[in-house]
Amino acid sequence: MGLRGIVLLLLALLAGAAARAPPRADCAAGNLECACAAAGGAWHAYKPPLEPVCTVTILHQDRERTFNIFLPRAYDARAQKYPVWVHLHGVYWASMDDISARMGFTVQATEATPMWDTLSTGPYRDTAVAVYPQALPPGGDAFKRTFWNNPFWHCSVDVCADPSIDDIGFIEKVFLELPARLSMDRKKVFLSGTSAGGMMLHTLLCSSPIVSHFTTAAVDLIGGLGESMRHTCRDSHHVPLRIIHGENDTVLHFDEACEVDGVRFLSTRDTAAMWKERYGCASEPDAPDVWGDGITTCDALCAKKGLLELCRMRGIGHQLDVPTLGYPFTAAWEFFKSVAGMK
Repeated sequence: MGLRGIVLLLLALLAGAAARAPPRADCAAGNLECACAAAGGAWHAYKPPLEPVCTVTILHQDRERTFNIFLPRAYDARAQKYPVWVHLHGVYWASMDDISARMGFTVQATEATPMWDTLSTGPYRDTAVAVYPQALPPGGDAFKRTFWNNPFWHCSVDVCADPSIDDIGFIEKVFLELPARLSMDRKKVFLSGTSAGGMMLHTLLCSSPIVSHFTTAAVDLIGGLGESMRHTCRDSHHVPLRIIHGENDTVLHFDEACEVDGVRFLSTRDTAAMWKERYGCASEPDAPDVWGDGITTCDALCAKKGLLELCRMRGIGHQLDVPTLGYPFTAAWEFFKSVAGMK
């Protein structure tokens, strides 16, 4: 399909999404079970440590796919439009932290990981709607490694994703579904991904006009980019991007290229340099220390355009729970607020 065909398809999809009926707005503030039903989801009143959640099931490639919606506790579709934060989980297996045994059932990635990242800390818990698309477990077994079928990385250790699964199309479909299901501020739609989810984030920004059109700002958290994408990435829309990475990461290296599961990865620094070139800022000098909190320091690589930041977490490796549980998500939220002009 040529560029014109892609543009026409995108416009048709967006028009179709806009024409759909908005979510029902007759639920009382804080009645999340009602709001979930209005969004076409199934409400699960899980007990701690899991959070209650709204699970939406859609069809993609004739398969049932799900995404989870975590609503602010005082959610009121009648009175407010909310920022939406879509997060792509990393590699997960249902025995992590012994969570399935503790709960007494097989816990999916989008049920467990939110309590370790976006919902674990920060003022955004009751400010934004968190949306978690669910990757498909290999062979349907969530106790095996579950992750995204990424064009440049689709095997983790000895487990490989089903190559027929179109995860890019599934995530695009989630974005297109959201306006009809949520009371959302379309100027405040944020995307993040951790580790393998960060890898998929780069792929989406490289290849999906739908995701890049909808996304106000994006943050890669300890993710990475395969070297094969250096010359094939074709970003269709310049989405403001903050890359946050641990300087001591021994899985995906900050300053050196590396190999993971037989795939060559750019260093985090070279990944940022690739985006700087794509965004037309290659000749622009970096602006150091534009944001920091004593642990993380961010440099602006496209300062004049406000498009790209590279952040180094000092003394931290491939982790999301140092120095506190969910720490990097606060830094992600600060970037989202800055780009969207939020206080």
